[in-house]
Amino acid sequence: MASKGLDFLKIIRIIDENRLSFFTTRELAEIIHVEPKSIQNYLESLANNELIIRLEKGKYCRTYIKDRWVIGSNLISGGFVSHKSALTYHSLIKENTAEVFISSDHQKSNKTLYGTLYHFIKIRPHKYFGFYEEANMDGKLRVTDPEKTMIDCFDLPQYSVNYSALINLLIGMQLDEEKLINYGIKMQNLSVLKRMAYLSDKFDLLGLQRFRNTVSRLVNNKYTLLDPTGPDAGPFSSKWKIRNNMIESFSK
Repeated sequence: MASKGLDFLKIIRIIDENRLSFFTTRELAEIIHVEPKSIQNYLESLANNELIIRLEKGKYCRTYIKDRWVIGSNLISGGFVSHKSALTYHSLIKENTAEVFISSDHQKSNKTLYGTLYHFIKIRPHKYFGFYEEANMDGKLRVTDPEKTMIDCFDLPQYSVNYSALINLLIGMQLDEEKLINYGIKMQNLSVLKRMAYLSDKFDLLGLQRFRNTVSRLVNNKYTLLDPTGPDAGPFSSKWKIRNNMIESFSK
């Protein structure tokens, strides 16, 4: 198709016919067989007239898409809802519509879009797992399952709820032990495993005995603070090589 034969209605029709919910200028140009620069002005005009939504330079979505989980998953290549937002998605904490946490193995600056702040967390390739895809009326999204969500939050607690609240969530959850073992080992962060095993032991969490047994065989001689952001103080657990620097909140 020659670019001189294009108009706004034709571009909208092409977007509809190809069922493009999210697309870039380049992706649409490849479908039409034109140079990207020949349709850029059309797309900008369509966005200015609110017939499509400009997510960022050269990237658009349809106006019916309002779901922040769907938008967040598609704002960055390979992105998935994670950490505090995954806790919210799984109804483990109260919903916060003002911010969304998205993990990916790509780098991207945080972005505010239509009142929602999208936090982008770059993770190392060996941590890129434990999420699944599902769809709703607005499109497809990716989100970590509950086991990966908890491990991620203990791995990077700065992107989660406060540490005491995170521990309370762990105490109250029913987790798949097999996943927890496999995920924990793949994360390559022994401190996380020690903290979670210590807590599951301290609070006699049911269904996690094999998890504790697995971690006990991995424990090293280096002591780890229970709260990584807290003071270097409190009693020691020689079994788990954990220093409970939250003794006032979590003594038993």
